[in-house]
Amino acid sequence: DVCAQTQDTHNACALLEAGAEFCATTNVAYTEALFRLCKGVLIVLDPQRRDELREILERVQSLISVVPGSQSRREELKSFFLVLQVCYFLSTG
Repeated sequence: DVCAQTQDTHNACALLEAGAEFCATTNVAYTEALFRLCKGVLIVLDPQRRDELREILERVQSLISVVPGSQSRREELKSFFLVLQVCYFLSTG
């Protein structure tokens, strides 16, 4: 919330990455994917970080296939992923 109020995307991305890394160490793929997708939303606004966004999309795509639980959870992630992927492709031309 503080990062949003100050528009500090660098620190917001660092916090989201810390959350994603914690989830990765505890094998919580669904939440890790959400953290990474949220980070991607912030990064898509910065054209100089396209490579980082591409890496995030690749990582999330591999996470979606291993998310345990119901099919609806995977579909939620896929929808979020696809929206972010469209934004990525639109930004790259």
